[in-house]
Amino acid sequence: MKDRALLNRVITVVFTIILIATASFAQRALTNETFRPEIRPFDLNDKYYGTNGLDASLFKNRKNGFDGESVFDFSPERQFNNVRITATMPAYDDKGHMLFWNHHADVFSYGFTPDRAGQYANSVAEKNPIYIFPSVTHPGSERQAALITLDTDNGNENPLGVRAVVLVEYVARARSTEHEALLKRFADTNGISLDGTPIIRTKAQLDELIRKGLVRLTVRGDIDGSKLSYSISRVMEFPTGGSITDDAFLIYVKQDNGLPLDSEAIFVETFECVKRFASECKMN
Repeated sequence: MKDRALLNRVITVVFTIILIATASFAQRALTNETFRPEIRPFDLNDKYYGTNGLDASLFKNRKNGFDGESVFDFSPERQFNNVRITATMPAYDDKGHMLFWNHHADVFSYGFTPDRAGQYANSVAEKNPIYIFPSVTHPGSERQAALITLDTDNGNENPLGVRAVVLVEYVARARSTEHEALLKRFADTNGISLDGTPIIRTKAQLDELIRKGLVRLTVRGDIDGSKLSYSISRVMEFPTGGSITDDAFLIYVKQDNGLPLDSEAIFVETFECVKRFASECKMN
């Protein structure tokens, strides 16, 4: 009887330990999957796009896992599909700080849903554009990294990352001696673009050039209707916290020798640092 009682006690203790371990494992799994948000750059699913004002069936150039810029993967969060984007681009924010972002798709103006959600998404896209700087000397390329405006005062009011694409080009009068000192100041501060023009790094600098009539802004698609006016360009919120994965790669402006612009080499250095050392790397 004593032996049986002892055996029962041993079984009870072992069973209790197993239950505790199982519960602990389940809690860790639940915490990891449910309460930790997905920070890797997955594409959103069609339902989520539709709920937030975009018709995904009308997307163009959407990442699909076969394009060399994305792969198939799994996220436990229901708003994502099974495509994770690996192609990463650098950008400046309003203040000139470093950003990394991913291009998900492009869309025409009729890609917004004909309801209140679509109207809201369209207004957000217009309010938070992405400024692109096409190269004159290298057609089909950009002359510098993009500039992305972030409405940080109102939190993340752009869950889709949809943005109007605004092209920024210097005009002829920018080369006049009248504005030589201003452009030299920008060049000394920001560096030189692929075209030999000063890099525009902050929204304040862009606004100054606009006021003086030295740059022309054009919404992509306004002149050529075949061009898509909106881009789904989602900024990485936690690049040093796991958003940049081991298989990610950076697409950046290259000189003819294949090297990045001298003033934008920091983008490449930071990106490679993050891939190797993650949170030990400094942004900006």
